[in-house]
Amino acid sequence: MIILNEENRKLFGEQVNDHIAKLNDLMMLGAGEKFIEPVMQKISFANGLLAGSLRMLGMHEWSETLNQFGILMDKAAASTGCWDEALSQIVSELLEAEEQVVAELMKEGPGELELDGKFFGIQQEINVLLEESFYQVDPDTGQDGSTDPVEASVPVNSDETIFPIPSAGIDHSDRSADENFNTMNRLIASLEKVNEKLNSYLVEPKGEAGIRDLELAYGESEFFLGLVGNILKQLGNRNNSFSAKVSSQTVLDGVEDFSGINTRMHGWRSKIELSADAFSLERKVASDLAKILENCIFDINSMYCEREDIDLLVNVKITSEGLYLVATISDNGPDFLSDSRVDRDDTVAFYKGLLEVRSILKKWGCLLWVEPENGRGGRFKFTFPRTTVMTEYHLLNGSGNSFAVASRSVEDSIDMEDVQWDEESHRRYVIISEKSVPVCRIDELATEDIKTEVEGDKVVIIGQAEERIGIITSGPLQKTEGIVEQLVEGVWTSITRHSLHICEREYPVIDPKLILERYEMIYGNQESPDMAGSYVEDGDATDSDEEISRV
Repeated sequence: MIILNEENRKLFGEQVNDHIAKLNDLMMLGAGEKFIEPVMQKISFANGLLAGSLRMLGMHEWSETLNQFGILMDKAAASTGCWDEALSQIVSELLEAEEQVVAELMKEGPGELELDGKFFGIQQEINVLLEESFYQVDPDTGQDGSTDPVEASVPVNSDETIFPIPSAGIDHSDRSADENFNTMNRLIASLEKVNEKLNSYLVEPKGEAGIRDLELAYGESEFFLGLVGNILKQLGNRNNSFSAKVSSQTVLDGVEDFSGINTRMHGWRSKIELSADAFSLERKVASDLAKILENCIFDINSMYCEREDIDLLVNVKITSEGLYLVATISDNGPDFLSDSRVDRDDTVAFYKGLLEVRSILKKWGCLLWVEPENGRGGRFKFTFPRTTVMTEYHLLNGSGNSFAVASRSVEDSIDMEDVQWDEESHRRYVIISEKSVPVCRIDELATEDIKTEVEGDKVVIIGQAEERIGIITSGPLQKTEGIVEQLVEGVWTSITRHSLHICEREYPVIDPKLILERYEMIYGNQESPDMAGSYVEDGDATDSDEEISRV
């Protein structure tokens, strides 16, 4: 029994469906009809990709059947060059078996596939046909070169074959160190195909059909990249596991390509300047960072793409602040929310990409500023983690208790004397960047009985995305770094998810999302229009793992 995870099941299902589509194209041929070269090339490519993937996933019987099928088609092409009933029968049985596999993949569950014996009978039929004689056909006349049957000398795994399918069951123990594996070759070939399809689409857009071709080409490359990743992960060990990393320069290169493609597709009239400190990111973190930058850049360019009077210059700057980053996106455009008739609270009406940006930043517990300092501080600014393995924390004391909060969620610390009291709502607040931010003590929010010993002399401003709240603390702020292994089960479950274990002490790690939810639950959503965090809910925002569909 083969078990596939959700991601592999989806990609594998797409590849099998593509192979089924190519087999159906073959079934359109009539008995005695000549092979159609474009159709043969497509089935060749799909057959080779699927055979290699099956071998990597341990589905050897199926893989060997496709290899034998490729050899059979090669011999048929080199002899009669025509479709016949025997080939039609083999393809029909392959279609039936593969459609059954797809039906199993569509079922809900852990992705279990039972393949024992499903392809064995087909493989035996192919072997019988391969043992029969084929007639060599003259390529110029289309006639038999002789009246005597000869074995077709079709060189498998050569450039001359219609089906360049790697042979299964080969002993790789004596493979030289500098020799590529087939999976790597297929990955390279699939990436070249993506590049070819993309450039073709940019030169001459082909509507939905062109998009579907790109989706398939990209899916194949992503599938093989996943297989390569599974191989590479075996290089690590328990103490030093293998992890995909991306340099800051690579992120910038990707963002620059995004801008360049949209310039060609949408006629952007802008230049982009990109700079970043030297650092590396985990692959998933880097992907999310790129998505945020691309959304911000897209929003800025969308505002001015039809303005011929503006030579738009967009600047992206990313600085490393230890274990987290601060990114600033600025431009020389003249239009800002403060000058717009659009309600400032509904910033998504002005910047459409903020829905996805907020979703990603909330997932990572990071801060976002839209037009900080009324645009003087840039168009967008946000914090972002560098790694999931280690986090920088602020250690705080509040209500006589010690707790921690991730530094990327902390905006500022101010004196308690700056806190004001709203007689009407009976709530404390402080003005930050011309916005009213609510202020409270930890014990006022937690459902647990947290003993209050001191009032506090400081207010630490924390939050997620644009939302902010002030927590009353006492004493100086301290910073520390913690690895993920130091996180244990939280003690204040209403406002924390984990506790940070340092030496013999545990610091509950305050979760800004839970803090904000508890505040709204207790005090209600009675914020004034200028209060931080009053904006359209983003429950329908695109999930951060999905690809940007703006190109």
